[in-house]
Amino acid sequence: MAVEHHDLIHEFPNLRDTIHELKTTSRHFRRLFDEYHVLTTTIEKIENEVVLATTTSENAKKRHRLHLKDELHALLTANKPITLTKQSPAETHIQTLVDRAELLERRLVKIKLDAATAHSSNATEQAQERENDEVIDEIGNATREELDLIYKALERNKQGKYGTCQHCDASISDNRLEALPEAEFCISCAA
Repeated sequence: MAVEHHDLIHEFPNLRDTIHELKTTSRHFRRLFDEYHVLTTTIEKIENEVVLATTTSENAKKRHRLHLKDELHALLTANKPITLTKQSPAETHIQTLVDRAELLERRLVKIKLDAATAHSSNATEQAQERENDEVIDEIGNATREELDLIYKALERNKQGKYGTCQHCDASISDNRLEALPEAEFCISCAA
């Protein structure tokens, strides 16, 4: 069985230069790009029967990849200019949080639309659709939880407390905030 390639260059060949530019200038884009790449590789291994997976698991991965692809496309085609000015690490983390919140809010809208879609009258298809609904619900719950953490981080920023551990008041390292910009706790308190 021939496996269709879904890497971003194949998906958006006319945006090749923008993909390269954003990979090198946007940590947020790079993180989503890497997640998309890993997920695509996993799905291709499933499709090539190198890795075994249930149909439900495979479909859930494909849906997640589609959501990531939509988020990446939105970033690639956004009308905002790419700023190459030097920002402080905190400003970069906050911008990452704002961008991520916008994408997650769009994802929630798509999830609500998916949930409102009528089910097939065929019993076999209905069973598969209901399994897919459960996966969509899980993605929706995870999205809402992530948004909640982001909103809390943005609120801490407004209060001048972003980057400060909520437990011991120590500074949270830039490396931790780069990996997890919504972090509430320093690495010591998070352990």
